[in-house]
Amino acid sequence: MFYLYSYAAENDLILDNQIVAPSHFSNIINLACNVGKDEWAEDFIKKWSKFLEPDSLESALDLGNAQIAFARKEFDQVLDILRSTDSNDPFNHLLIRMLRLASYYEKEKGDINFILDNSRAFDAFLVRSKIMNQQMKYGAKNLSSYIRKLVNRKETESKIDLYESLKHCDSIYFRWWLEQKIFELN
Repeated sequence: MFYLYSYAAENDLILDNQIVAPSHFSNIINLACNVGKDEWAEDFIKKWSKFLEPDSLESALDLGNAQIAFARKEFDQVLDILRSTDSNDPFNHLLIRMLRLASYYEKEKGDINFILDNSRAFDAFLVRSKIMNQQMKYGAKNLSSYIRKLVNRKETESKIDLYESLKHCDSIYFRWWLEQKIFELN
């Protein structure tokens, strides 16, 4: 998928009336980071941010930089960038919250209650949200659920079973990251 977007960017096919949609902008950065192309993502931001609408420029730049920081495991920086970042785009708004939740997990591994509280607050946000469709909510809810499974995992539970369960989950955000976290378990 990244290579399709990369091709589209190289051939100026991502513009619609000389505008890049904020969700496309962040999706391209997300895909690049997922395949280890964070430097490419930085170059993409430099080249294509000038084609964002002025009212979405700042939040799209913040989100893009946070995605790159997340890929580089710079979780303090992710949280600093996203501390006051929001977006009018439903997908980007959700992505901001998911990056925060995953970064809290990374930073606060020893504080189970903190992670669980943030996961429950994230779930409450999903229930209250009127701007997201059900598929977005479902994928995000599954992410939150798997974070709780990681935190609450008992020593007797097999990480293979957890991985197999994730593999059969039909809709989930941050699957690649969750797979890494499962394999890092003892």
